[in-house]
Amino acid sequence: IHNCDCVLYWAGSHETAAFEQTRRLPCHFRQIARVGITNYVTMILLALGASNYQVPTILKAKSLGHTVITSDNVPDNPGHKLASISYNVDTTDIRAITEIAIKEKVDGAISPATDVSVPTAASVSESLNLPGPPLASALIMTDKAKFRDFLDKNNLPTPRSYPFWEPIFPGQCPMDSGPWIIKPNRSSGSKGVFRISNTEEFNLHALDSLGYSLDKSAVLEQYISGSQHTGEGIIKNGVVKTLLITDRFTAPSPYVATWAHKVPTFLAKNEQANIIGFLNRLLALLRLKDGPFDCDFVVTSHGEVYILEISPRIGGNSLSTLFDTALEGDLLSYAVSYALGVKNWEITALPEPKPVAVVLLGVMTAGRAVWDERAEHALSKLPGVLSFTMDIMQGDEIGPFINGRGRLGELLLIAENRQKLDELHKKAIGILNLKAI
Repeated sequence: IHNCDCVLYWAGSHETAAFEQTRRLPCHFRQIARVGITNYVTMILLALGASNYQVPTILKAKSLGHTVITSDNVPDNPGHKLASISYNVDTTDIRAITEIAIKEKVDGAISPATDVSVPTAASVSESLNLPGPPLASALIMTDKAKFRDFLDKNNLPTPRSYPFWEPIFPGQCPMDSGPWIIKPNRSSGSKGVFRISNTEEFNLHALDSLGYSLDKSAVLEQYISGSQHTGEGIIKNGVVKTLLITDRFTAPSPYVATWAHKVPTFLAKNEQANIIGFLNRLLALLRLKDGPFDCDFVVTSHGEVYILEISPRIGGNSLSTLFDTALEGDLLSYAVSYALGVKNWEITALPEPKPVAVVLLGVMTAGRAVWDERAEHALSKLPGVLSFTMDIMQGDEIGPFINGRGRLGELLLIAENRQKLDELHKKAIGILNLKAI
């Protein structure tokens, strides 16, 4: 078997045994053909994270015939149950995860829908010579203070930013020129992020922001007024090949959690072209050559573009579902194939997106969740509702939707145009009548 380029096995009950044999082979020998189904290059993917947000990627990798190993420090997370092998190891533990990757001879590592493990995936990729972003760039992109400094040194627009490590107002910050925003230096999902206008509000929220950061530091930065957007795209040969620009809708101030994404964007074509040009310059500076990426940005009333975050991964909040529905693409297949080094994988996409929305469901008060019990049937009959999902049960205790942890469910909507999409959104929310009591 060690002298063969290919190992054949029958799909079914012998699959696990065959995997145990083939995973001991060097990566370049691990070509497996599933007899009687179709030809695959079966490889081993290390998925960093096993929560609901990583489950779609895990399922996609398995559907492509690959073996998935998960690492996540929450043993009950659902992705572990889908994996061939699972480890209860924190995804930010770079040394431990790299040791797992070497032990399991993985062919690729992926950090879907979360920033915190992007440096870990990059470290695995560099250690094993696998596809992925440069580790140095990953460390910049996932550290808000470093990213702001990087933009400033390269003469790119960036908000004024002041890092801090204790709940003490940075003395050099001119608070009277606000508003400002306070956020953890290393975190995701809008946890610990607040819009503020004075030192009293800083004192109210500083400890929360510090507590949510992996490195226990936070940043106070200028709040950029303008329209909020997200970009979900693909890089090829160092430039943007495909980009879906969404209009992003957030929780009421002082919170900034994402509540919905809608396409097509209201931005003009020249504004979209400026954004792509900005991104191409940034990609070159970060030495990102290929792969998926996700970014958040603001466009001011004067057309100025501020890239707030960029990360070499697929986005959270069901952005891959939005991408696939609006552009008729297959972003997860691309992301998995890229991570595994599958050559010549091309993603096809429509030139213009269909009018589609992902609406994240939640409430602004804590209590027990209730909604109209007839809603599921009513929404299934409502034209334009592609899917409706609740993550909880009637009567469950819930908190306010002020960060990603407050999400209670999701709607996927499609319409003839943006105006009708907005009308459908409003009607669907009314039918659901979700509240806390």
